[in-house]
Amino acid sequence: MHYQGKAAFLISKPLQLMISLCIVRQGIWDEKPVFIILDAFCGASSVADRLLSAFADLQQPVFFKHRNQAFQYVKQKAFDHFFIDSDIGVKNYLLLLQQKIAKPSLMIHVYEEGVGTYRDDLYQGLKQRMLSALGVGTFFGGSAVVSSIFVYDDEEYMLKFPNNKHKVRKILEPLLLSVRRNYSVLCEVFDYPGLPDVPSKSRVCNFYLSGWHLDKDFISSIVASDSLFFVKPHPHSKDEIYLPSLYVLRGGVPFELIVVCALKLFNVVRVYHVNSSAQRYLDDKAIEFLPLSDFK
Repeated sequence: MHYQGKAAFLISKPLQLMISLCIVRQGIWDEKPVFIILDAFCGASSVADRLLSAFADLQQPVFFKHRNQAFQYVKQKAFDHFFIDSDIGVKNYLLLLQQKIAKPSLMIHVYEEGVGTYRDDLYQGLKQRMLSALGVGTFFGGSAVVSSIFVYDDEEYMLKFPNNKHKVRKILEPLLLSVRRNYSVLCEVFDYPGLPDVPSKSRVCNFYLSGWHLDKDFISSIVASDSLFFVKPHPHSKDEIYLPSLYVLRGGVPFELIVVCALKLFNVVRVYHVNSSAQRYLDDKAIEFLPLSDFK
C-alpha cells in the first residue's frame, strides 16, 4: 500500500518497535516514517540513539519523555499518517480528536501490540454502548477517528469485531521470522549481547516472564530449584532483584529476541508467564508456554 505524505509511529514498548518495522517493510512511503520513541521502557533513550544508524533505511527516530509531548510534535509537524498503539478510552479519543481537528485529512492507524488488541471485554453494558455512540474506542481500532487497524490475525479480529472489518489490514511478515532475519541488527538496537554464560550442561532453559510486578513467591521457588532459570522483567516493571543465584535479564530487551538466542543454545525453552503476549508470536515446537496461574 502507498502512504502519501509524512508518517509517524508512536512507540512505547520494544514489541511495538519490532511490529512497526514489519509494517514499514510492507508499505510504500513518500518519506521515511518517523519513529517516535517514548521514555516508557528500560533503555528507551539509548534505543532511539541507536536507531539513528540501525534500520536507517526504514525510519528516522525522535525521542520524547512524555506522551503529550509526542502528540504535540505530531500536530506541529502536520503528519499525514499517524500510527498508534491504542485508541482505547476517553483520554485517547480526545487526544486523537485534537489531531483530527488540527488536520482533518490526517489518517490515524492503530497497530497490534499484544493480546490486548483482540480483547472484547474492555468495556461492557451501558457504558460500552454510550462511549461507542460518542465515537470513543471501546476496543482496539474502534474509535470513530481511526481509519484502520493493523493486526497479525485478521480472522480472529474480524470474528470478534465484525462491524470493524472495513478497517482491518493484515501484517504480512510473522514476527518470529522478522526477528530471525534481523537478529544481529536488533541485538545492536537493544544492546543485547546474548544470554550470559552459565555453568550448566542442561539442554532445557527456563524463563520467568513477569507482569508489571515480580512474583516474589515464584522467584523463591526458582531459587530453591536446581533448574536453569532466567528472569525477564516486564519492560515497564520498576521492581529490582539482586540475587546471586538468579540470572536476571534487562526488561527493555524484547523477549522475542532473547528466545531466538536461546533456541540456538537449548533443545527446549520453557516459559513461565503472566498473560504474556509473547505466546502469540513465538510459534516454535521447541517452546513451551506455562501460565503462572497453573502453579498457584
